[in-house]
Amino acid sequence: MAANNTLVQLPDSAVSALTGVLGLAGLTLSLAGLVLYEPNVGATPRAVLVCLATAVPMAAMRLLVLLRESPGRTSQRPIAWRRVAVKLLGLYSVYALIALGYWLFPEYGGSFYDSYYFVLFRVWPGLAVLAIPYFFWLDGRMDNPVDGCWHAGMAVLGQWSQGSTEALGQLIRGWLIKAYFLPLMFIYTVDSIGNIVYGIESGALFDAHRWYDFSYHLIFMVDLVFACIGYSLALRLFDNHIRSAEPTMLGWTVALVCYQPLWNLIGGQYLAYNPDGSGWGARLSGLLLADIWPIVILVLLGFYVWATITFGLRFSNLTHRGILTNGPYRFTKHPAYIAKNISWWLISVPFIVSGSVFDAVRNCMLLLMLNTIYYLRARTEERHLSQDPVYVQYALWIEQNGWFRWTGRLWPRAFAFRWREPDQARLAMGLTRFFGRAANNPQAQ
Repeated sequence: MAANNTLVQLPDSAVSALTGVLGLAGLTLSLAGLVLYEPNVGATPRAVLVCLATAVPMAAMRLLVLLRESPGRTSQRPIAWRRVAVKLLGLYSVYALIALGYWLFPEYGGSFYDSYYFVLFRVWPGLAVLAIPYFFWLDGRMDNPVDGCWHAGMAVLGQWSQGSTEALGQLIRGWLIKAYFLPLMFIYTVDSIGNIVYGIESGALFDAHRWYDFSYHLIFMVDLVFACIGYSLALRLFDNHIRSAEPTMLGWTVALVCYQPLWNLIGGQYLAYNPDGSGWGARLSGLLLADIWPIVILVLLGFYVWATITFGLRFSNLTHRGILTNGPYRFTKHPAYIAKNISWWLISVPFIVSGSVFDAVRNCMLLLMLNTIYYLRARTEERHLSQDPVYVQYALWIEQNGWFRWTGRLWPRAFAFRWREPDQARLAMGLTRFFGRAANNPQAQ
């Protein structure tokens, strides 16, 4: 572990700043095309078009960078046909397990997921076919061609002794993350793009009574598009594959409770810090602050979505897909969490209520509990990413140069913003594991 008082350099970011800019440009042009030309397409194909328009320039740039860095990306070893067959067997077995889960669990049987299934049923067969030439092409170019799919295939063949539970665990966790989050992100993206297109056509941005709501939803639409792309395109082809997935139950728990369907229970029944649903507009009505309040909220949310755009093709919860050190990550760790959590206090204004002071105290305590969940998310992510020395170097650099470095001077043991070396003994305990060991194995997924 590097000493905290030792000067460190900021490591290079895994994603160029231009990548997100190109994606945002593609998104903007696609929205403009939908508004100007009004193509006769449904809500789901429209969302697919926007996602493709956003992803293609980012993917093209990433491929150009990789070709420039490694111009001789040709096969370095003979293709092992049997190994590729085993890997394909592993991949198809994962596909079958995901299909079984979607069929088995009632959550995925409702009409809510119709848009997702509309695309999935049309894309999945093609992906299964394209996987064959892709795996053959990839096999001769991987530093370690014995990856998680190979270990899954060996497990299906009953040859457990030749496989690795660690690599298999990484594969399972990675695909669980994709299978869980991609349907949610895509459904929300479909609805969000539809709302934004309607808002643009109706002039909401220039309406004194609707500009804030429109801008609010526009920010989250951009966030959803980049998130949807990130879950869809985790590929070695772009070098944005999953290096490792969160290994602990605590990390999974604090992440999943922030999303549906678990959030219905947690947010609605336990952490309902804004029970009457009113926001800053009603609670600050007539005050001078009401004119400046929405601008501050949108600035915070703009900072939040900037963090998502910075990921380019790599956004994903619970995974390590490369360390970001530019964009808002140049100023602080977890910029999205910080901005979003502060914005909730401004949006709901829980300390101003029409009831008693005890109602205000209760609302504030509940929101603090939600903030604590995000603090735990940040800490478990740091513990996971600290398996990578690049992240350790980045975290120590932030301690010396980040926006919140002053906390370490005022309070040397400021737990909220200082990097701490992971407790390896605790990480080694089987009860903290989730499908296998937590060692950082870049070839596991």
